[in-house]
Amino acid sequence: MKKKKLAAGLLCLTLAISAFGAGAMFAGVPSMPGSAVEAYAETVTGKQAAASASAFDSNGWFTQDAYNAMADKTNTVSTDPNVAYLAYLKPEVIGGYSMLASFANGKIINNKQLSVADEISFEIGIVEGTGHGNRFIHFMDSASIGEYLGVKETNTKFGIMFDCDGAKAEIYVNGEKQTLTGGVNVKTLEKNKKAIWEKMPVVHFVSVKFGSDTEKTKVYIDSELVAELDIKQSDFESGKVQLVSDFWGGGGDPWVFFSAFDPFTVIKAPVAQNPIIANGFDKDIVVELTKPVTEISVENAADTKVTLEKDIDYTVSGNMVTIKKEFIAGKPINYFKADTQLIFETADSRTASLALNILYYDPPVYTQSGGSAVVAEALTKDLTFEVGYTHEEAYTMKVNGAALAAENFTATWANNKITVALKKEYINALTQGAYTFELTTLAGKVEYSVYRKTAANEWVLVDAEKPVVEEKVEKNANGSTKITLSTLGRAYYSEKIDVTKPIYFEMDIETAKTGAADWLAVSLLNNATLLSSFSEANGKDRFTFLYGHNKGEFQSPSILPNALFKPEYINKNGPQLFKLVIAEANEDGTTKAGQMTALYFNGYKIFETDKQNQAAFKNGAYLGFFSSLAQFTFTTRTDVTSPVANTYGLEYTLGTDENLSVPMYNATSVSAVKYGDTVLAAKDYTFAEGTLTIKGSFLKTIAYDDMMTFVVTADGVEVKINVKALSEVDPEKSFVAYTGADGAKFDKKFAGKTVEKVLDTKTSAALTQEQYSFSADGTLTIAKAYFTTTGTYSFAVVTDDGLYFAVAVNYEYDANGLANRMEANNGSWAADTLTVSGESDYLFKDFVDLTQEGGVSYTLDISKINGYYKSGLDGSKNAYIALSFYDMFSGNTIMLKLYANDTEESGAQMAYVELLIRDKNNKPVYMGNTAIEDEKNYFDESIMTKNVLTFSVENNALCVELNGDYSMYLDLGDTVLTTLQLSVASTADIEGVKNEFAFSTKAEAPVEPEKPGTSENSSGSEKTESGASKGCGSTVASSAILAAGTLLASAAVVCKKKKSDK
Repeated sequence: MKKKKLAAGLLCLTLAISAFGAGAMFAGVPSMPGSAVEAYAETVTGKQAAASASAFDSNGWFTQDAYNAMADKTNTVSTDPNVAYLAYLKPEVIGGYSMLASFANGKIINNKQLSVADEISFEIGIVEGTGHGNRFIHFMDSASIGEYLGVKETNTKFGIMFDCDGAKAEIYVNGEKQTLTGGVNVKTLEKNKKAIWEKMPVVHFVSVKFGSDTEKTKVYIDSELVAELDIKQSDFESGKVQLVSDFWGGGGDPWVFFSAFDPFTVIKAPVAQNPIIANGFDKDIVVELTKPVTEISVENAADTKVTLEKDIDYTVSGNMVTIKKEFIAGKPINYFKADTQLIFETADSRTASLALNILYYDPPVYTQSGGSAVVAEALTKDLTFEVGYTHEEAYTMKVNGAALAAENFTATWANNKITVALKKEYINALTQGAYTFELTTLAGKVEYSVYRKTAANEWVLVDAEKPVVEEKVEKNANGSTKITLSTLGRAYYSEKIDVTKPIYFEMDIETAKTGAADWLAVSLLNNATLLSSFSEANGKDRFTFLYGHNKGEFQSPSILPNALFKPEYINKNGPQLFKLVIAEANEDGTTKAGQMTALYFNGYKIFETDKQNQAAFKNGAYLGFFSSLAQFTFTTRTDVTSPVANTYGLEYTLGTDENLSVPMYNATSVSAVKYGDTVLAAKDYTFAEGTLTIKGSFLKTIAYDDMMTFVVTADGVEVKINVKALSEVDPEKSFVAYTGADGAKFDKKFAGKTVEKVLDTKTSAALTQEQYSFSADGTLTIAKAYFTTTGTYSFAVVTDDGLYFAVAVNYEYDANGLANRMEANNGSWAADTLTVSGESDYLFKDFVDLTQEGGVSYTLDISKINGYYKSGLDGSKNAYIALSFYDMFSGNTIMLKLYANDTEESGAQMAYVELLIRDKNNKPVYMGNTAIEDEKNYFDESIMTKNVLTFSVENNALCVELNGDYSMYLDLGDTVLTTLQLSVASTADIEGVKNEFAFSTKAEAPVEPEKPGTSENSSGSEKTESGASKGCGSTVASSAILAAGTLLASAAVVCKKKKSDK
């Protein structure tokens, strides 16, 4: 029988970063046609389809509140659990529109069932963005709406796709892109913008008239016929359709707006004519609406309704309305409000509006003294600025949206110029922050920004409007500051930063709790007045990148539009170190040849660009953070220019004489180094050319630690340096004991030695003299009182002969050498076999050595697994049987989990297997700085049989062989494989159905079930000279270990057993 080595066929890949907020940037990886969604089954029933009517808004769209209320959100907006509902605003808040946002490949449905016999019309709004942020609108047959999670461009019955900036459209029928009017596949659209909420999206009016058996289906966009299609009303089984909003990719802005169906609204309007100068206005205003108009009115400056006269003030032709220029120009000065709304009304009293900005003078403009100011010292005279304007009148002022009291400013007009004076007493009394002053005239408004600086070399908080947690800036005495931000919260450094030098800043991240999204925006701004309002949106006045700590994502709008994932670069031992290098600029503002602006993370270059340089920051830069997370708590240097260290990947093997070198930046001197309470002598370390070196002569005095922490005083501030400590386990210096009445007794194991210290390796805490004793014959006893819970305890024992390890096993074993780790006992032991019916967790007393020749083999005879995995797409993943190996020295656990794969009705119950490794805190185990990925595989063999499992080790990789036929591989990190504790467990009963199996430590020949249409291909078998099938320990298997270990990382794989050619 030929062995099946698992090839790394990629099952699916979906990457996304979420975003939220004003000017939100959706940091998503684009979905390519038929890629991420292609792997998901189209028959998975999406949960939105079965939601109650209250889960949908008045326009019919599924709401985020309904999504958030779901205890189990899987299979709701995607079959990918990492894709979630991002954000939502209801129609009642934003003028009748629904505003939706999802991660890439997310889908949100509309519950209104629309008859295909009727015209279907609606408005869709798309905020102009970048990347592949397309919005795909599917018209799904209501009879199959439950399958919305699987719909895509390659299988949609009918759908319209708009590109990321609303400038182009494509139409698909039965998964095929259609030819549109003009003989094109992609239709270029006019960008009609409309103010909705705080956005100015490109809005299109879509109208679809499905054809009868003798007619073609007609699609109109903005009243233009864009397609005549062969799809018919009869193609929809139910005679009704429902819309599905498909967030086909990420792109620059995640939002999409939808009006109500059959809306009365303006399709096209003269946006380019605004503002309107009423004096001498000489252009008619032409407006196209979705329905005929019977009345037009306006409210004038006196708040009086004025009804326009048909054929005098306006004319009508179908849905086209022309407002005569004389209606505007013929009125006296100041007759209209600056912000005027034209109200259109239909015969059935439906209304739509068009905003006009009507002015009577040229708008005010700044002179050379206008714009913004930074006030760092108390003023001795008023702060003034000038605005060019042609009319004297009464002027008003606002500050940050609120009226500014008259005593705090003057605004005087002379020689076509307004001189505004902000009183020095008022400005001097302002607290730290940015203030926007707004001067209002009859012809418009101008803004003037003031940054009042009262802080010095510290971090400043800009409170979020609705924080989920309390936001704080806590300054510490050691030169660091702890910052807590919530959703849409901001913090910034008070001082200008010199961009001609590399900029270093660190984040020792305590909490990164996902909120609206999962990233922090880091911005360098060239204007201090932006600090209270900046977001992740990119512009010429800033350099911005997004950092998602939970997954190691990076993105920089317009520079790195698609997410870059580098979780392996995250420093597991301490603060994350960021470095920004801003390229020099030529006199014309271009980047100097050979120079690049770059971001480095823990010493690794993330990206570089020549699009931005020092020209944008010629007056210095300000550093700010903007959070999308519910809580982001981190500690950073109080003074950005103070010393920092790069501790990424620092490891040290104790007991050696090697020196330890740590790179430090912004440091000119080191005055002290501490390890715990120990102050290192001058001979124990050196500092030169930016590198701190701790001498091996001191390090060898540290017998045991899990993490060595040094506190370095550099230039007057404290820098914490964490170094992962490694302790080699010498089998001859490792002992195991079972606890008894007196505790754990290591009888004479330390004869001739002196025990200096005993430490619990889980906590690194030293035991007190009351917790252990050491007798003259070399017996070490850990007191019974120390073992407060059942489990395996590992101790580092420091002696005058070096480091030893002592492991105490605190379980109650029965006569068969089994410890039941549950209250209920659902198993029995007979004839070297553990038979189980129900939930279980049994630990074997005898240790396992996986390094022995040929490894170890067991028999697992499965009669019943009470849940079904179904290729990972649905069913219950909570039902499995698991074998675990616990390493008492490293604290790592290797686990093999076996599931039934397929439905119960099929009778096949194929095998799905997960192989994984976790550390003592149930976290991933690392090889270097890269997490060891779980191996997940499924096979076309039934699991309901007598299975032989063989575990062996080669080149520090674990090989697991199933029934002498399939083999899987897993890296092991620092796991010690010679003294492992074996356990067997099964999951809880489901609706009264129990898992049933028998486990034997003796391997038996596997029973291979017969399946219709399959047989062994004997000609393909590969055997050794003795006739045995080659497995993990064979030459073939050995040569595959390295390749398999590399290829299988982070991939789901499919392994099919060969069928004979019949």
